[in-house]
Amino acid sequence: MTFMHKLSSRLSRLRLIGLLGLIAVTWVSAGCLDQVASNAFDPAGSGGSPAKADLVVAPHTVTLEAGQSAQFKATTGDVEWFATDGGDISAAGVFASSRPGTYHIVGHPRGVLGHQDSATVIVVAAVVNLDRVVIAPDTATIGTGGSLTFSAHGTTAAGAAVPIGVVWSTSRGTIDAAGVYSAPNDVGTYQVIVTNTAGDKADTASVRVVAVSVPLPPTEQPRQPDQPTVPQPQQPTLPPPSVNPPASNPTVLPPVVPGPIDWSRPAGSLPTQASALVALDIVGPTLTAAQSAAQGGMFSTY
Repeated sequence: MTFMHKLSSRLSRLRLIGLLGLIAVTWVSAGCLDQVASNAFDPAGSGGSPAKADLVVAPHTVTLEAGQSAQFKATTGDVEWFATDGGDISAAGVFASSRPGTYHIVGHPRGVLGHQDSATVIVVAAVVNLDRVVIAPDTATIGTGGSLTFSAHGTTAAGAAVPIGVVWSTSRGTIDAAGVYSAPNDVGTYQVIVTNTAGDKADTASVRVVAVSVPLPPTEQPRQPDQPTVPQPQQPTLPPPSVNPPASNPTVLPPVVPGPIDWSRPAGSLPTQASALVALDIVGPTLTAAQSAAQGGMFSTY
């Protein structure tokens, strides 16, 4: 084997090793990005640990026109941003795409994978025959510090509803790119304005912000003392009247032994003998009635 042949063989092996290394680096990089994107829809991430509750990406869902940009924010300070499906997002969280389609925005704390949140961006083509912009709802009432989501769409001259990219603004409070309105702490009536990306068509909603009353706990009533129980007088219970009261038994007098009548006594006096006499004195002429109680009694009148 000549020297040139050996050198050629060694160079070929080196090129093969370099190519394999490049493939490995590319595979690892693609795998990391895919892991980040897949973890955007898995709050636990690859490590299986719960996602940090303080990391939230906003807005959560937004519709943009091709070439329109939107600002994304996260509740944590130092965030790394990724856009899948060929979208472009800056380090400051500004996304834009010139191609219609659906994109996913992923944000996670810098240097920490598996603890992230995501948002969805729908990019639509500009509508050339747009007639007007419609906001919904057109009136609303919310409490101070509350939030309400508005939506908007376009209509063509034929009356067909079409999705469009819009720009939101408000006279008081704040509203994000997805139409989520946050009311101020001051009561009043304010406006939410939506315009198309060209700025030549708009619609307005009226928002009435009212004070939120905090319900007070129920007041406990003092316990009333127990009232003494006063016994009610009992009514006597009378026996029911008898329909046919029983006949009273007649008093039977014992037989009287007959005896002689002594007429020598003064009128109106009773004899002392065993005879039974009844004498009646009537004022005026004296009338004495005597009945012998002997068998077959006799009456005499004087």
